[in-house]
Amino acid sequence: MASPIDTPLLAYQLHGELLLISYSLRPSDPAFGTTQFLGAHFSHKSSDLVVGGPGAAHPIGGDVIISPTVGAVVTVSLDAAENFFVEYKIDFSGNVRKGSVAVPPGAHVPFMLNAKPFELGETLANRCAVLQGTLSATKRSAPLTF
Repeated sequence: MASPIDTPLLAYQLHGELLLISYSLRPSDPAFGTTQFLGAHFSHKSSDLVVGGPGAAHPIGGDVIISPTVGAVVTVSLDAAENFFVEYKIDFSGNVRKGSVAVPPGAHVPFMLNAKPFELGETLANRCAVLQGTLSATKRSAPLTF
């Protein structure tokens, strides 16, 4: 039986909570006063993902609840050090804004990404979107050995 020192990096878990908010800024917009809130959560074990692999995608939104369409995707993968690497993006009717963060064992990482007026094009000047969330990683756990 291999000791914990001889084994590859030990597994740990990542838990994520997401919230996507979209709203209008102009009273002349027919959707003014309507705010779209969409939430999601996910959980992964590092042992379930492959280093350098495509990762696991978690889409949120994208439905035409409020025009223009607003959606987001959070993708979880493993980096070369076998730590979680999280990429997140807002897709605002084909206009994309991205961010990313590495989440080592034991970390608690909040993130937020804004799609501001005029930032993603003239046609989206009257809309905003915010993707925010929290990523919580457990510590690496060693198997019991005697």
